Amino acid sequence: GSGAIETDQRCRKAIDTFRAMPWAGLTEADLLLGQAPEDNRSVPARLGEVDAFISHSWADAGAEKYEVLREWAGGFEAEHGRPPLLWLDRCCIRQDAVAASLLQLPIYLSGCRSLLVLHGPTYCSRLWCVLEIFIFVAMGGAPGQVEVLPLRGLGGGRAQCGLE
Repeated sequence: GSGAIETDQRCRKAIDTFRAMPWAGLTEADLLLGQAPEDNRSVPARLGEVDAFISHSWADAGAEKYEVLREWAGGFEAEHGRPPLLWLDRCCIRQDAVAASLLQLPIYLSGCRSLLVLHGPTYCSRLWCVLEIFIFVAMGGAPGQVEVLPLRGLGGGRAQCGLE
């Protein structure tokens, strides 16, 4: 029926519009609540080449999220010999078509090698955050591909989010 055709068209559109944010282009301002930056520093990407989908709550402190992400990116570069390619909502979806882009979220999540959770005080209370974890796993992501980075205010260590 027409539903299958529409779904196929959505999948193709998601694949065609999939983008990544190179770590070098990301700034602290990209993680702050407020107006999205006007410039588009993301680059076209293929499914499977993006290292991490960044899952976070806009209500949590942007400076803390950036600091934790900066440390993670440094470790990634030391291990892989290159900076990571990231998927961050504000940078990788069209800000003038957010509702349409959200329909493509399952493809975007499945196109990333891992899910990186920036876990702050409001993370688990935000439905979109929980939905991103669910979609990642439902689209074939394994629990070992989910890394939870607690923000500084939550005490050290790495949370497991009960996925194992």
